[in-house]
This record gives sequence, C-alpha cells and structure tokens, in this order.
Amino acid sequence: MSDLPLDSSFPPPPGQRRAARATERRKRRRSRRGWVSVLIGLSVLVGAAALAWFTIRPVVASLFEPGDYPGPGAGEVTITIPDGASGTAIGRVLRDADVVKTADAFADLAASDSRAATIQPGVYTLRKQMSSRGALEILADPANRIVSKVTVKEGMRVSEILPALAEATGIPLAQFQAAVKAPTEIGLPSQAAGRVEGWLFPATYEISPKTTATDLLAEMVRRTVDELNELGVAEDRWNAVIIEASLVEAERGSDADAPKIARVFVNRMEQSRPLQLDTTVNYALNRRKVAVTIKDTQVASPYNTYLRAGLPVGAICSPGRVAIEGVLSPAEGPWLYFVAVNPDTGLTKYATTEEEFFALQAELNTWLKANPGR
Repeated sequence: MSDLPLDSSFPPPPGQRRAARATERRKRRRSRRGWVSVLIGLSVLVGAAALAWFTIRPVVASLFEPGDYPGPGAGEVTITIPDGASGTAIGRVLRDADVVKTADAFADLAASDSRAATIQPGVYTLRKQMSSRGALEILADPANRIVSKVTVKEGMRVSEILPALAEATGIPLAQFQAAVKAPTEIGLPSQAAGRVEGWLFPATYEISPKTTATDLLAEMVRRTVDELNELGVAEDRWNAVIIEASLVEAERGSDADAPKIARVFVNRMEQSRPLQLDTTVNYALNRRKVAVTIKDTQVASPYNTYLRAGLPVGAICSPGRVAIEGVLSPAEGPWLYFVAVNPDTGLTKYATTEEEFFALQAELNTWLKANPGR
C-alpha cells in the first residue's frame, strides 16, 4: 500500500472511465424509453377521450345545448305529423307545439339518427318541453300512433256505410249525412251528379282523432278515383263503369263470377234487352232479400232494370276492384242469363236460352222453399 495521500484531482484509471461512460449511456437510454412510454400513454388517453366524446356528444348536446330542452318534459300535447314530412318539417311541428325548443335541434338529430326515417304520418301524444331525442324516441315507435280503423266491405250501400263509420269513429251520424250532401267538399266527380252511392271505395281506413266526416268520405272518394286511374279508365267513363261494377258486385257470388256476369250485361244490352236484375229492384225498395215478386218488378224507379233499358241511373252499392276489373275485361261467352241457385254459398250458374234459364230458376225456387222468408 502506498503511503501517498488520496487526491481526487488525479484522473481515474482508464478502465474506470469506460465503466462510467457505459453507465451514463444506459441512463440516457432508460430516460428516452420513459419519455416514449409517457408520450404513447398520453396519445392513447387522448384518443380514447376523443372517441368517448364523439360517442356521447349527441346525448350531451341534447341535454345541454341551448337550442334544446333538457327534457323529459311535462304535461301532454297532441301533434299531427303530415304525410311525407321531412325532419325539418317535423321539427317545426314539434317547435310550434312547444314539444322541442327549436326546429333545428330536432332536424339536426333526425339527420344523424336513422330512426327518423321510420316516422309515420299520424297523430301522437307527447310532452311539452322535451328533449329532441326524447321526442324522436316516441315518434319512431309506431305503437305510439293514435289511430283506429274501420273496414267498408264490398257491396255495402251508403245507407249502411255511414252508420258503420259513425260507430267506428265516434263522429255523429248527422255529420256524415251532412257531408254526403256537399259533394264538392268530398271531391265527388261532377259526372256522378251528386250521387255518392258507389263512390265510397270498400277498404280499411285509418282514423285519427282529428279526422272529420268530410275528411274520411273525401279519402274514400279519392281512393275510388285512384283505382279508376290505376286501371286506365278514361275519365268520361268513370260513372258508367262505377254503375255497372256496382251491379256486378251486388250479383256476384265469387271473384270468378265477376267477368261472367259482366259478359251477360254486355250481351243483353247489345241485343237491347233489359237487364232485369232483382238487386236493382231491391235497391229501389230499400231492402235486401232474395225473393222478388212480379209486383216488386213494377216499382216506379230509375233504378228498376225491369222497366228501364240499359244501366240504372246510378250505382246500387260500393264495388271493389274485382267487380271493376270484371266490367273492364268481361269473359268470353254467349250467356244471356245467370241465377244464383244457392244464395248461401253464392253458387251461380249461367244460361243462354230461356229453357236453360227456367231450369236454373227452378233450382232457386227449391232453395227458396227450403229457406222461407229469404
């Protein structure tokens, strides 16, 4: 051991200097890796936060943006969404009823939410001062539409249809009776000469709380016009087609009978024979039954096809599409007569000669004896 004192001013040996430099380099590498890890971690956190904000922003916006109420609202208000309304139009309806604060808030939400495209026209009950999202959730559920339905069957008369509509809607019968006396208000074509019979198309109709008697009858007339247009019927033939189709409807026992009965009409009119239909006599007498007497066939009425040549002055019931199509495309055949030999089943048979007709009439008389009073 040296007796010389230790002096820090002396440089360390070469080996010790190399070890110190290696240690320093390892520290610098560990420091750089630490900063990289920190930066990566921060990037992940920022990305996650951005994704979370993008996801919840619509909810937050609907709750806190000044253009929207926070919801859930209170009380009740009934609104009507018109057919074909856009998100902006729906927003205006909601704003005007104070359901949402601004139309834009709802329109913006509707543009980004696919459920808005499923909103059906109709009447809904919502709350006042709701959030746009809350209103959309109610409107997008078809179960929340306030509607009732009424079905008008083929062959029903106006005298039967109006009471059925009154019962289904709760609208007083007097309002329907008044509406049919204002044909222009319900869109009845002028060629119908004010006669509504035959123009109230048989179908199922939806009724909202705001539907009026005039609204509903106008929809039924419009449906008839739509059917005629869809089938390519020229406007100047509308009334004649409806009248003839009503006769087919009243007489047919099945869909297959419609074009055959229409052919009987064509054949008889081409030979200048009266149609001689019991259904028109019963309409003139305001009744429904099978048996018609000789005295009945003498009733003085423009609907009596025993006395009047060609078609009656107006329809005798509401014809459906099958009857209208039968008139437009009669079957091919020589028939001049038809008889519903079993009115219960609607079984109808056709004849060309009087002898054949009398045989069919005998079948009907047998049925009538077994069913007195019919």
